[in-house]
Amino acid sequence: MKKEHYLTPALYRIADGSIIEQRRLIIPSVTIGDFTIENVHASVGAGNAPLLLGKSALDKFSKWSINNLTLSLDVIK
Repeated sequence: MKKEHYLTPALYRIADGSIIEQRRLIIPSVTIGDFTIENVHASVGAGNAPLLLGKSALDKFSKWSINNLTLSLDVIK
C-alpha cells in the first residue's frame, strides 16, 4: 500500500447502534473469481473484526446475487 491509498478515518454505526471510528483505504485491485475490480474502498476493523465485501465493491459489477443453495456470490462484469 502506498501513502496515497490511505483515506481519513470515518464514523460507522454498527448493528448494536453504537458509533465507531475506523481507518479507511483504497485497495488498488481485488480479484473475485475471474474478475478484477479496481480502486475498492475499504475500512479496517479492530482485532478480529470479520472481513466484509461492501455494496460499493459489488456495485462495480453489472449484476450480482447471493446463491443460498451453493453459498456463493455470483457476479457478472
